[in-house]
Amino acid sequence: MRVNLANGETVVYKVEQVESVTFDDGTASPEYVDLGLPSGTLWATFNVGATCPEEYGDYFAWGETRPKSSYTQDNYTFSVGNVKELPAANDAATVNWGREWKMPSYAQAMELIDDMNTTKERKTQDGVDGMKVTSKINGKSIFLPLAGYMEYETLGTEGERSLFWTRSIDPDNSDYAFYCHLWSPGGSVYSYYRYRGLSVRPVSSAETKPILVRSIELSETIVTLNIEETKVLTATVLPEYADNKEVSWGSSDMSVASVSIGGMVFAHDSGTCTITCYAKDDSEVMAECQVTVEAPDTHEYVDLGLPSGTLWATCNVGANSPEEVGDYFAWGETEPKSNYTEDNYTFSIGEATQLPEKNDAATINWGSKWRMPSYDQIKELCQNTTAEWTTLNGASVLKVTSKTNGNSIFLPTTGSWGNGSIYLSATSVEYWSRTRSEYDDDCANELLMRNANYNNDWSSAYNYSSYFYRGQTVRAVRK
Repeated sequence: MRVNLANGETVVYKVEQVESVTFDDGTASPEYVDLGLPSGTLWATFNVGATCPEEYGDYFAWGETRPKSSYTQDNYTFSVGNVKELPAANDAATVNWGREWKMPSYAQAMELIDDMNTTKERKTQDGVDGMKVTSKINGKSIFLPLAGYMEYETLGTEGERSLFWTRSIDPDNSDYAFYCHLWSPGGSVYSYYRYRGLSVRPVSSAETKPILVRSIELSETIVTLNIEETKVLTATVLPEYADNKEVSWGSSDMSVASVSIGGMVFAHDSGTCTITCYAKDDSEVMAECQVTVEAPDTHEYVDLGLPSGTLWATCNVGANSPEEVGDYFAWGETEPKSNYTEDNYTFSIGEATQLPEKNDAATINWGSKWRMPSYDQIKELCQNTTAEWTTLNGASVLKVTSKTNGNSIFLPTTGSWGNGSIYLSATSVEYWSRTRSEYDDDCANELLMRNANYNNDWSSAYNYSSYFYRGQTVRAVRK
């Protein structure tokens, strides 16, 4: 075979016919194995310089096409210039086996060892230790002997590692090139000095298909923003060796939120939309992020100096001032109604012990920064404050004052709705928690305090529960 070198010289090499080789399991073809890989890459059955899969074959410095007795920086002859991949004249597979063969690219090596495509196992074949790489797609295999590498005159990791060059240079360090590294029970693609002597396992130069994107993973899939707030979404494209990893972005409602070509989301108006990231190859792969844009939060809160740092709202959900009662809600329902009975109760919690945010009246009506208090938060409130009955703007309220910093909140008398009427609206405060009762499957914990001779101990006002279907008020806490 006649080869024109980069320096203008012409060299004639004698290329021997590759022998026919068959694996014990009959999966190899005489020249290459079709592993059914997505790209269609066909892998040779043995290394350059070998005559069967078990032979190590020859060692080559990257870009050199002849083996030698020593591999050092001083005797390394290939000048890489501006190439990203080896030209055919400096490809050991092409020069030694002919133009039908070449060293694999970085992407082809990654595709070979991808756990989605193949399994890797250590195997002894005809007395030689190696790695058997078996396709998950069609069950065919190739065998790679644990040939190690040559540095200076020394053979290293023989019997432990299988290493073979790719034709791709490391774009971050031109002194390095990528090589495939297999060991029991795995493998990867690394880069190292080009002067080292490694094996070459060729691939067919037949035209292959592009390696398509398999999936896109977004940094977040649910985002809540305030108007005029921004958020950068990052997309991880897999496999990372896909030929085209470029993505584009789109919004289902530009009036709610738009997105830049770099994945920055801009919140414009309250509402919900979907931000979609699309692969730009032919894979049709996409990933979505749900974006909720909220109006500015105008609801006020009080810091009572509680150990948990919980901040309590100054008024009830549905109210505009501390002394207003606000709206009543059945537990897990997010809209008030005119009557509260077992028959018109709609929420089913299943086995959960805490209300999810989508069924939390505080979150749905006031936004993502607010929740109904948990049982523990109500208990904390009762144990770290004092309470006294008083009036505020003519309304009967329970004044709750911090033992730590003296700050207060006011809880108006509310009573609770059930079966067509409101109960004790003038003499009791009853507020939902978001926590299901530990003792009654159809009840949730509540805060209950009455201005009467019973249920009037503030220190134990958290020790009560009420049926889910009853209508009660909600005093939100800051999330």
